[in-house]
Amino acid sequence: MRVEIKQVAYHRNGVCGEGFHVVLFTMVEDRKRRDMMATVFDKPGHVAVLDRNLLGQGEVTMDEGNAWRGDVFEEDLRAGIARHYAMERMADASRARRANRRARQAGVVTGPRAYCR
Repeated sequence: MRVEIKQVAYHRNGVCGEGFHVVLFTMVEDRKRRDMMATVFDKPGHVAVLDRNLLGQGEVTMDEGNAWRGDVFEEDLRAGIARHYAMERMADASRARRANRRARQAGVVTGPRAYCR
């Protein structure tokens, strides 16, 4: 089985609830692709996985086949979440460097020295 992470989003779950990640991913098993969705809480062992196509058909019960073991996917999902945020941090740092470079070229003082004048 192979897991391909497509999208990651964090939901804070209101002001009192426990936040969680929603992960859209594709599972490839025996050349068959399934579009899946997972809810991943911070606490280990708290992962729910559903088939998105079955959800779209209104099938949410285990009896109708939308039953997937979260523990089977947990390691790949948590690694994908970590990769997502690492890439996001790299992109943010790159944007900041470009903005600082443009500001310096325009003669604008940036960084800690901006407050020392």
